[in-house]
Amino acid sequence: MRSENVEVETIPLRIRASSGSTVEGGQANVVRPALVARARRALGWFIGGVLGGLLFLPVPLVHLFGVAFFLAMTFLAFKTLGTTSVLRSAKGHCPACGKEGSFFLGLGWRTAKFPASTSCRHCSIGLTLTAI
Repeated sequence: MRSENVEVETIPLRIRASSGSTVEGGQANVVRPALVARARRALGWFIGGVLGGLLFLPVPLVHLFGVAFFLAMTFLAFKTLGTTSVLRSAKGHCPACGKEGSFFLGLGWRTAKFPASTSCRHCSIGLTLTAI
């Protein structure tokens, strides 16, 4: 993403392990992309859906997959357009193993909603991230 199209906010986190232990002091970066950036990304999803749907259109019976692909990509385009805040990254200490690190939050366009579920890279225990 271009830096002039986004606004980044750092949010303090409380990290809770599935075992019940809790630690504070984590941080999450929430990105608020501008409408132009969201529209550009949504247009990419939509064009990909159109091209994918057209690819399967001439093949008998498989064209139904093309229609479903087009509808799914159109849904993703509208969801991307409506997403005003994206959870970009999170880091902190794992309450179970105590190691510091970043937490996996998906492939880059996860809506910033708390509590968010993830896991520790080191011990693989389930974690819940809550904004303080």
